Amino acid sequence: MSAAAAQALVTAAPSEPETRDLLHQALQDQRAAMRLAAARALWRMKAPAVEVLPVLTALLNHKLASTRAGALNGLSEMGRAARSSVSEVQRLTLDENEAVRRAAAAALSSITGAAQSS
Repeated sequence: MSAAAAQALVTAAPSEPETRDLLHQALQDQRAAMRLAAARALWRMKAPAVEVLPVLTALLNHKLASTRAGALNGLSEMGRAARSSVSEVQRLTLDENEAVRRAAAAALSSITGAAQSS
């Protein structure tokens, strides 16, 4: 399954038990993009934070800046449910990549509730 297929599956059949099962399997995929897409899709399907937070937090150490930024965006979507990742997110505010630094700052704001969107 591809990351795009995972998103399409969630859009087409969000209430099907098989959708959740396939996404849980995808959390173990060798490809970081697939794990990222599965974790974010599961969160949007109201999966418990304990199911997706470890995957997103692990991806913060990925070599690709786009993967680190994607994981930060996922943590930002989780908001306060991602509290246990604050130290890892804080570290990425000093990342070599500007997009990652911006995503880390946004994630910190979302997780800590420092800035509420209007």
